[in-house]
Amino acid sequence: MKNRLNHLSWLFQPHYLFVIIAAITGLIFVSITPPFWGIDETSHFARVYQLAHGQVLPHTNRGETGIAIPANLDQLFTYTKSDLLDNSNSFFPRHDVDSVEGYNRLTSQKFSKNNVQYIWAATYSPVAYVGAVVGTIFADILNLSIGHTLFLARFFTLATYVIIVGFSLKILSRFKIKWLFFSVALLPVCIFQASVVTADNIAIALSILFMALFIRLKIGEKEEAVDRWLGGLLLAVAIMLPLVKINYILLSFAVLAIPSSRFGKKHIYRFIKPLAVILSVAGAILWNQAVKVVASSASSVSQRPDGARVDPVGQIGFIIHNPMHFLVSCFETIMRDIDSYVTSITSVGWNFVTIPVVFTFLIILGLFFAALYAKEELLTIRKELALLFCLSVAGIASVYAVLYVTFNSVGSLLIYGVQGRYFLPFIIPLLLFLALIVPVGVKVKGETFAKLIVGCSSFGLLITLAYFYFLTY
Repeated sequence: MKNRLNHLSWLFQPHYLFVIIAAITGLIFVSITPPFWGIDETSHFARVYQLAHGQVLPHTNRGETGIAIPANLDQLFTYTKSDLLDNSNSFFPRHDVDSVEGYNRLTSQKFSKNNVQYIWAATYSPVAYVGAVVGTIFADILNLSIGHTLFLARFFTLATYVIIVGFSLKILSRFKIKWLFFSVALLPVCIFQASVVTADNIAIALSILFMALFIRLKIGEKEEAVDRWLGGLLLAVAIMLPLVKINYILLSFAVLAIPSSRFGKKHIYRFIKPLAVILSVAGAILWNQAVKVVASSASSVSQRPDGARVDPVGQIGFIIHNPMHFLVSCFETIMRDIDSYVTSITSVGWNFVTIPVVFTFLIILGLFFAALYAKEELLTIRKELALLFCLSVAGIASVYAVLYVTFNSVGSLLIYGVQGRYFLPFIIPLLLFLALIVPVGVKVKGETFAKLIVGCSSFGLLITLAYFYFLTY
C-alpha cells in the first residue's frame, strides 16, 4: 500500500494539484453558468465571434463601434440581459434564471445567416481571446449550435488558464512561494473568470506567469540554458500583458530589475530588457490607437447604462487643471466601494452571488498566511519586491485614471465602473510586500501547510459553487 502511495506522490505536487482542482471546478462553472452570465460575456463573445471569422479590428457604423453578428445570437444576448436585470440581491427566496427552457430553446439553434449590427463589441486585442477563438473556430468547423459553440469557447478558455498557471507553479516548485500562487490562482473569482469568455482570465493567468518568472529568475539558482529560455519568456509576457489591458503596462517595467546575466553572456543582451519595455509600451499604444478606444467617445458612451455623455479629452483637461479633485474622487470612491472590492476579489461577485462573509475573511487570512510562509526565502529580494509593489500601486491608480477619463462625465465626484476584479493581477506583489514589512513570520511543516492550503482552497471553491448554483437556479 505504501509503495502505491509513493507512486502517486506526484499528484500532490502543487502544479498537478492545481490542474486537477481547477479543471474539475472550472468545468462545473462552465456547465452551470447560464449562457453569457459571465461579466460582460456578451460583448466578449461578440469580439471572439468577430476574431474567429477573420476580422481583427472593429468597424464604425454611424459613429458607433461594432460588428455584424447573427440575428439569433443577438436575440439570445437580449434575452440574457433582460433575465439578469430582473433579479434582486436578496438571498431567500431567489432563483435568478427565469426559465431554463427559454435558454435551451435559443442555444439549441445554429447561427442564423442574417446578421445585425452589434455595437457593444469589446475592442481588446486577439491576445486576450486565444483559447476562446480556437474553441469557436473548432465549433464553426463542426457546424455546432450556439450553446455548443459557447461551451467550447469556455472550455478552451479554461484550458488556457489551467495550462499557463500550472506551468507557473511548475517553475516555482522548489520554493515555498508556490503556495501563495496556488491560493491566488484558485480563488473562486479566478476560477469563475477562467470558465467564461472574458479578457480577465488571460490577464490573471499572464500576470501570475510574469510574477512566477520574475521570482524564479531572482531567487533561483543560475542555470544558463534554462535562465535564457525563462528570461525570453518573461520578456514575451511583458510585451503581451499590456495588449490584454493597458493598465498592466507598468508591471512590464519590472523586467529591468532582472540581471542581464540571466539572459546570456553576450553584450547584446543588455539591450533586450529596455527593448522589451519599449515594445510593450509601443504595442499597447498602437493597438489602442488602432481601435480608437480613448479617442472614440461613441464607444465610451455606449457602455454607460445611464447614457451619460463622456468626453475623454475634456476629462483629461479637467484633471490637469484640477488634480486635487481627481485625488478626492479616488479617495471617495475607494471609501464607498471597498466592501464590494473585497467580496468581488475573493468570490464570484457577479449578480450579487457572493460567498458568506466568514469565508471571505478566511480566504483573505489564508492568502496572507501563505505570503508569510514564504517570507524567509524572499528576504534577499526586498528591493525588487518593493519595486513590484510600487508598480502595482501605480497600476491600481491607472485603473481609476483610465475609467475616470473614458467612463465618467467631466468633473464627476465619484469614479464609476471600477471593479475589484481589475486588481487581481496586482494581488501577489501587494501581499508579498505586506508580508515583508510585517514583523512576524510563519513556520509550519511543509506537508501540514500544503494540506491546509489545498483543503481551504478546495472548500472555498465548493462553497462558492454551491451558492452560485442555489442562488441562480
